[in-house]
Amino acid sequence: MNEPDTFVLIPTANRAHYLETALESVARQTARDRIKEVRVMENGGDRRSEALCARFSDRLPVRYVFREPSLTPLEHGQVIAEEVYPCRYIAILHDDDWWSPAYLDSSLKALEVNGAVACHSAYFNTLGEKGPLSCDGNYLFWLASGFQPTTQDWVLDLSAVLVANLAACPGHYSTMVTEAQAYRECAYTLRMDNEFDNDRLITVALARKGRTVHRPVPSAFIRQHGTQDKRRLPDQRQKQLCMRTTVWLFEVAKENRIDLIKNFGDLLDACPVVHREAVFSSFSSVFLYNLLRGHPRVPRALLDFWTLRGGF
Repeated sequence: MNEPDTFVLIPTANRAHYLETALESVARQTARDRIKEVRVMENGGDRRSEALCARFSDRLPVRYVFREPSLTPLEHGQVIAEEVYPCRYIAILHDDDWWSPAYLDSSLKALEVNGAVACHSAYFNTLGEKGPLSCDGNYLFWLASGFQPTTQDWVLDLSAVLVANLAACPGHYSTMVTEAQAYRECAYTLRMDNEFDNDRLITVALARKGRTVHRPVPSAFIRQHGTQDKRRLPDQRQKQLCMRTTVWLFEVAKENRIDLIKNFGDLLDACPVVHREAVFSSFSSVFLYNLLRGHPRVPRALLDFWTLRGGF
């Protein structure tokens, strides 16, 4: 039996009605014996989640932390990331999401087998525990993997992760398991003043630390709900923040002597024809088009596709 070596971090904010599902999914993990602590961090509000955590104390090593006054989401994330955790691995789970029973076990094995610093899993989008599911398509990671079979994990280096994140982030915090030290060293991404696109920043930052794994079989559930919509930024602000991240990706590529445009173009040229519509549509963003259209090595097929889809 493995010694407990994993911290599960669950940030929450006055949402005990969602948190219960998240904790139940952790309690049902087949790798529960590897969980050293489940740290639930309440960002202000009331303390109803404390009583909920107490109810799980006979099944999980739960520790409840209450922060008052409350912080902004980025500040709270920074505090969480910068803390020193006495463990080898960190697993993130948002309070409104949950995992399938084998999620943690398969993620930890993927890290260990591949000598990787981070593992990202495909996921289902859902309106609730009993709602209909839609599967995260993973086209961006699949493109970056070189179109590897979906029956195996995809091991990606920094170059591949940069391609996968060129237009948008294909990962999600609740599907991420990382080495604890690598996660702490990537806390700087939460200080980059990007409240919309931070998941893309940290995905690339982790890839700068070493190889990462993407698991194409969905094993997490990401809840879509109205509270998220109330926090949505205006479209123009979203585009500005996405553009800022994309520019940073090119800076990272240059720093590491990676020809991001060439790698991107080669993969698009090699894309099986039957899948090109889905792959191209993942990149049909105005901010990316405006950034790349003047580059002499942007694939002609991509620009033609953008133009045909209209609006540019």
